[in-house]
Amino acid sequence: MRRSAIIGILAALFIVWLVVVAYLAMAGTAPVPAKTVTAKPVRQPVDLGFIPRIPSDPARFSLSEVSELAALYPLEQQNGSVEKDIYYIAGKNVDPEGNAATWIYGIKNATGVFFLVYDAQGWELVPAADRFPAQKIDTGTLYNVSSIFAENHDVLASPSIAGREIEITANTARILVREGAGTKSYAFDSLTGALIPAHEE
Repeated sequence: MRRSAIIGILAALFIVWLVVVAYLAMAGTAPVPAKTVTAKPVRQPVDLGFIPRIPSDPARFSLSEVSELAALYPLEQQNGSVEKDIYYIAGKNVDPEGNAATWIYGIKNATGVFFLVYDAQGWELVPAADRFPAQKIDTGTLYNVSSIFAENHDVLASPSIAGREIEITANTARILVREGAGTKSYAFDSLTGALIPAHEE
């Protein structure tokens, strides 16, 4: 066979191959490089439970605003009983205005004794072994803690004070201040805000 004829046949086969590839590409069946697709992680629903909304400083909260939320806390979701009575309140890391980084409520109901704790992370319900005072607290009748601090600013908001804590029962609001190497305690009537002299405590 002549060389020119062979070249012609090869050229014709090449043209036929190009036509077939073009046809397959137009038909969508031509092989294409596989693409690696990374699946996006699926966001799982999260049960956030009771979400508090505090409009003030996110680091510290007033007793009045947290007490309003404590009254709404759905305790029945935790231990099956909606009723709750407050017998003790404590504020930790208190600022000169009487706002605390953490508020702790000592509560009782038909099923047990608990601490209901509130801080910047939200609420936590903790079983308590403590024995609370006998008389329960009506938070609606408590003297405003911020007012106690404002009315006793000289002794409770001194720049030399390193830290403050507060403990509240039905009759007394006791404020502990750390100053220097010692700790001082001031007791106030929890209903009137009046300072209770040390010899009357």
